[in-house]
Amino acid sequence: MPSGSTGCTGSSSLTGMSTMARASSISLRTTPASFISPGTAMSTGASGPISESQMQTLLGRARALASLSTCPGTRCLPLTPGPPPRAPPPAHIPPSPECKPRASCPDHPQSPGPRGEDPAVLPGRASTDAPWPQVGMGNADYVAAFLHVLLPVAFEFNPELVLVSAGFDSAIGDPEGQMQATPECFAHLTQLLQVLAGGRVCAVLEGGYHLESLSQSVCMMVQALLGDPAPPLSGPMVPHGSALESIQSVRVAQAPHWMSLQQQGVAPVLSPSPYSPEGRPSSLLLTGRPEFKAAATQDVAALSSLLDQPRLNPTPPVRTAVALAAPDAALALPSDVLCEEGSAPQEETQAWARPHEALAQDRALTALGKVLYLLDRILDGQVSSGVAVTPACAAAATLDVAIRCGLSHGAQRLLCLAVGQLDRPPDLTDDGRNLWLNIGGKEAAALSMFHVSVPLPGTTGGFLSCVLALVLPLAYSFQPDLVLVALGPAHGLRDPQAALLAALLRGPAGGRVLALVDEESTPQLVVVLARVLHGEAAPSLGPFSMASPEDVQALMQLRGQLEPRWKMLQVASEAGGPGSG
Repeated sequence: MPSGSTGCTGSSSLTGMSTMARASSISLRTTPASFISPGTAMSTGASGPISESQMQTLLGRARALASLSTCPGTRCLPLTPGPPPRAPPPAHIPPSPECKPRASCPDHPQSPGPRGEDPAVLPGRASTDAPWPQVGMGNADYVAAFLHVLLPVAFEFNPELVLVSAGFDSAIGDPEGQMQATPECFAHLTQLLQVLAGGRVCAVLEGGYHLESLSQSVCMMVQALLGDPAPPLSGPMVPHGSALESIQSVRVAQAPHWMSLQQQGVAPVLSPSPYSPEGRPSSLLLTGRPEFKAAATQDVAALSSLLDQPRLNPTPPVRTAVALAAPDAALALPSDVLCEEGSAPQEETQAWARPHEALAQDRALTALGKVLYLLDRILDGQVSSGVAVTPACAAAATLDVAIRCGLSHGAQRLLCLAVGQLDRPPDLTDDGRNLWLNIGGKEAAALSMFHVSVPLPGTTGGFLSCVLALVLPLAYSFQPDLVLVALGPAHGLRDPQAALLAALLRGPAGGRVLALVDEESTPQLVVVLARVLHGEAAPSLGPFSMASPEDVQALMQLRGQLEPRWKMLQVASEAGGPGSG
């Protein structure tokens, strides 16, 4: 059980948490009634869906944890659905005649709730509400809202507790929400929240009206809270144009209140677009149209296969393994983190090492054998994630071998995040199978769509902007099935920064992360990385500080170059009709 006091509890505990002294509310609100809580997802065991008795056991464990998070007087970040104040429809989008006057349809003149408020501007810093202007929003839309609105604000607010109103109206197949978020998406949103408040996340179960989707979503929410890796997201990671317009509207409205939104730049808000990511008019804009009924029929047919997908991604027997150059009893690793003693066959290790003079020494060759063995176990599904220590003199050569070995042993798309003095292998091709991202380069540059370099920001705000507005959008757009995080010589990261990177990169690759650590780093860094890859909370980064103008400019310049290829980088829709998604 990871530490961090995460939990899931019934709605009866809501009153017990209402005594928090300081709160800020952030929610995603849909039209019609769909509140996406970050605490949901589909969960199955290695042999199939979790049984009712197993579910009761998991919920019992989670309830016990939730009781630790209800002490009054702390700073908390509740994510509340509502009923939120209902905003009037934009002047240029008339209410739908098919839209019935019910609580789930804010566009109708008879819809209950106060009129006239801007949904993005509930009282200043106290609330941030992101409304969806249409149904049919999917995984990319929800992840984009988290990366570009919720998480920047939440990190700046620095809560001591995160409360999640865990409703599943947004799950695919739900007749009320009519959204397209697949169950595994909710596990990703849960994990994104667990980097806040020292991992103290409490989920209050709410609605959801498709029983199979709901049951799997609740199970996966609990598994995510318990630290299990989330399955990879399905489908293209391309947000709808109308979702980007809504996200940008919120950012514009909230920028005066939050430095984290100011430093990422705010583009002008464009007119809402009815286009889907593929450039076709969205058939999901109005629920009464024949196009929607046809799309709904297709959704029902696809739903069963989507709900079966987690069975194709069983949880590995070992969640985290550590490969050390030599045993170190002083390392305070969690008891169930495996200290890997195995090594690849000597002939294989020597064959991979032959082109590199730096790997000729016995110590470097031994370390490489352990890296290759651990990498094979991750690719074979025996281990979810790992940490390996490499000699400083052989860090670049070991990374080069790890990339080539990963691509040749089954990884279809490999993301390499290199931090410090590590150059991209010169003969690594831009074939779409590898994405190289270097943090700590001399200047911000996109030498190609698959070779990106950015200097290491010097402030907390600059580092968070780099991670949330560049690293994670690139990772989710690329959808890797393996992530290598290489901390080379003079990497310059503090332990909490390295831990946050590793924790957040668990999501895009379904938990398959291998961290390579220069042996000159502190032993404590190995422990911190092992703990976050094992599902524990990352240490706090400390007080928020504004990014420097140079870091802001470099980030905006890079994003502008890369947005045409990597759509998750976008925070505003492109002007015009088709293609605006």
